[in-house]
Amino acid sequence: MNKIKQFLEKERTYAGWRFWLLFVIMTNVGFFPGLGLEKILFGEVNVYIATAFSGIGQAWVLSRHFPERGQWAIASALGWFVGGLLSERVLASLIPDISFMLNLFLFPIIAGGVMGIPLWLVLRRYLPQVGWWWILVSAIGPMTQFPGMVMGGVILWLMGQSSDNQ
Repeated sequence: MNKIKQFLEKERTYAGWRFWLLFVIMTNVGFFPGLGLEKILFGEVNVYIATAFSGIGQAWVLSRHFPERGQWAIASALGWFVGGLLSERVLASLIPDISFMLNLFLFPIIAGGVMGIPLWLVLRRYLPQVGWWWILVSAIGPMTQFPGMVMGGVILWLMGQSSDNQ
């Protein structure tokens, strides 16, 4: 148990690979149980609850470096919810007979991009060098094999840039 405490303390004071690893782990610690909960509650998986749980896990890791964790979790959940609804509407109107595979590819790009807007608004308060391109990072992030890898890596890079500029 002492080794875990030492690991977490080092991660808190130095944002390096530990930050990235914890960000990826906590993203998935929230995401996969959220999928199971969706299946139990609704009989299907729609990733809305899973994404909200992921945002809570990510916020826990970010709170070790930024003071306000709740804003990230709320921005993540509401951003994905709005993005998901918008994505469903856009894809249904533009491509009424969309295939499962095309929907699997396009849905997270649109929903992730919309989710990136409120996340960007939260993130730029602590990392002023983050630009509108964060929205693109958020659009690409959900497409990865293991959620959290892209976003965590970019936040880590940004924190390194921030400490270099101080």
